[in-house]
Amino acid sequence: MAGRKGAAGGKPTGVERTVPAGQAETTPPTAFLAGTYVFAVLLGAALGLYGAFLAPAGPRPGGLLLSAGVAVAVVGNGGASLLLAWLTGTRLGIGLLILGWAVVALWLGTGRPEGDIILPSGATSYVFLLAGVIVPVGVAFAVRPRRGLFAPLPPPPPPGRRA
Repeated sequence: MAGRKGAAGGKPTGVERTVPAGQAETTPPTAFLAGTYVFAVLLGAALGLYGAFLAPAGPRPGGLLLSAGVAVAVVGNGGASLLLAWLTGTRLGIGLLILGWAVVALWLGTGRPEGDIILPSGATSYVFLLAGVIVPVGVAFAVRPRRGLFAPLPPPPPPGRRA
């Protein structure tokens, strides 16, 4: 196994990576990554907008609100995080999803001078806000980035070799 070349002087960095035989480690084109990162912000904003309007909606069996907005925050943000991790190979896509989501969700949770508010204070709104951030962060910790940015941990050493 050969060490990867460092950016300065072509010296090995000490981080070794094994690539399965027949598979080259590829980096997606820059235009694709830029488009995917823009898509991540827009998808996060759309999920925040859609979920905020659905937060007070949903069935009420036994008087307990099962919010459709919370379901959007959990399932939508979780699925979008997995998709972006797969498309980009980094955690940056998930971070941009959270950024787009948080900007819209927090903006809709603030009051207006007219008194209008989309996310009124209450348990459902707080669960929506917490789940919308915690689920993508959990996905970011659970997935193993395939390449570079926000993948600071080296791959584990092969069995039988000490680090």
